[in-house]
Amino acid sequence: MAETIVAASEGRPHVPPVAAAAAAAAAAGASSGGSRAAAAAAPATSAASARSRVTTSYGGGTAATPPPRATYSRLATYSGGGGGGGGGDGGDSSRRPSTASTTASGLRPGAAAVSAAARGAVVRAPATVATAAATRASPALTPAMRRQERLLAAAAAGMDADIGALVAHGVDVNWVSPVSGITPLIAAAANGRAHTLARLLAAGAGVDGVGADGTTPLFVAAATGQAAAVAVLCAAGAAVDAAGRGGATPLAAAAACGSEGSVAALLASGANVNRVNAATGASPLAVASTAGVARALLEAGAVREARNAAGQTPLTCAVAAGFLEVAGVLMAAGAVVDAPDGTGVTPLMIAVRAGAAPAVMALLHGGAAANHATAAGESPLMAAAGGPFPAIVNLLLASGADARHASLRGVTPLHAAARAGSEAVIAALLAAGAAPQAVDDGGVTPLVWAVEANAPAAAAALLAATPDVAAALAAPRPGAARSLLHIAASGNATAVIAALLVAGAPVDADEGLIITPGTQ
Repeated sequence: MAETIVAASEGRPHVPPVAAAAAAAAAAGASSGGSRAAAAAAPATSAASARSRVTTSYGGGTAATPPPRATYSRLATYSGGGGGGGGGDGGDSSRRPSTASTTASGLRPGAAAVSAAARGAVVRAPATVATAAATRASPALTPAMRRQERLLAAAAAGMDADIGALVAHGVDVNWVSPVSGITPLIAAAANGRAHTLARLLAAGAGVDGVGADGTTPLFVAAATGQAAAVAVLCAAGAAVDAAGRGGATPLAAAAACGSEGSVAALLASGANVNRVNAATGASPLAVASTAGVARALLEAGAVREARNAAGQTPLTCAVAAGFLEVAGVLMAAGAVVDAPDGTGVTPLMIAVRAGAAPAVMALLHGGAAANHATAAGESPLMAAAGGPFPAIVNLLLASGADARHASLRGVTPLHAAARAGSEAVIAALLAAGAAPQAVDDGGVTPLVWAVEANAPAAAAALLAATPDVAAALAAPRPGAARSLLHIAASGNATAVIAALLVAGAPVDADEGLIITPGTQ
């Protein structure tokens, strides 16, 4: 199957879409007289597209969009009336609901990378019907192959009478479609056809028969929240810990999907609750997307502090994905709230960088240290000031964050706020005792940062708080002859120039080259 490994903040296990097989089955049926299963394919793709994405978001929020909750395309149904986890013979109604659109990420590249690494899962890009037709159209289907494709469509639609007739004519129940790369058992599993699974298994279908990409029917059923299908396959002896191609187990796929019924069935069948993704080191608990799933995994013995390959705990992963309820369950169970990853980034820092005020509040109430800095010395307050996220700045200051803290390069929260141009954050930091004359490792004050960032309001606020305005205007950098007005003029920062002139900046100062600001 056409498949792309995507490093994205979505970070969910995904399986090959059945939509391509639906189109192929419909085409094959049309060219050979058709069947009830093939005729049902046309409305299926539109119905599937309407529920193809799963999104959730932080409640409340502040100035920035928080990290997206896990998003991944679901397997489409042939019939349009029983796939996507909510139909069939028992889709899990407890799992996360689907919508037709997704929330924007709102994450900076660095934060998005943290979120992707935290989830520790693999996303496979969904193959569209058009892509499948373009990549799979080369082999002409023989009459025998068309019958096989009709079996695939019948399995997805749960048409047992058609299946019986096709099997009686010698159709192979373990057929791997050259069009979609899936088997009849996978098609039935994806669409929650529990009775069809039993029929196919009785006819000789291999319970662990994999598709072209090595995915088992159990993994597909788990990833799409088909709890009844999961139960049938487990009862038939399916390998409960057989990993998908991306390294995730069926239990991890069910946890990521938020299917409590599937998780319960897998645990009851002996699934290893602590079996990690071989590629990312993420445990099922690290990808749990609902509070109910997290509780079930913890009750089954999931290791609360198990770290993935990036050194992140399940709590860090939950915060990074925006699963605030899961984070609450983990904290209530005693998770270490300030557990840093390999770079010193804590759950609080991830929430701050994402601008997620509800998560920040929950973590602070859970005992997170407001001054826990990264290995580079960046504090949560510095990250919030640079957002800029005024509401989070106020939350951190109220929790005892140090307004004068400096990173290893001497950068303070006031420097970050100056670069971001936030007058509100600057005012809050100054009121909390931030020093406007603090310098970074280059001897530069927040005022210079504001001027260089062409932030007139920030520059004016800092000028008003600067003890020696004349000195700040004349010599903003140690050993440099350029004045602040020169710096603003060289950047064509008209509004900043006006603010500096109001503050009394000398217009005839030179920088040692007899060049005045007006002649640059």
